[in-house]
Amino acid sequence: MRNHVIYDQIGFRDVTECITCCAMVPECSSFNYNPSTFRCQVNNATIDEFPHDLEAQTDLFNYYEMAKIKSFVMN
Repeated sequence: MRNHVIYDQIGFRDVTECITCCAMVPECSSFNYNPSTFRCQVNNATIDEFPHDLEAQTDLFNYYEMAKIKSFVMN
């Protein structure tokens, strides 16, 4: 996904580390992960919101979206 990367870092050994990174960034809606370069890119949008911003890149990135979890208190 282009135009919405708010964090870009190399050194994530696997996708679970990128998931953790995304979960720690309040603005994170999705992320791109490249398992060959160990690169994690956190996005502040999804392809549902901006379908034209999903593009083929020269690097192989996998695109993921974070599930929105709602919490509530039951009496």
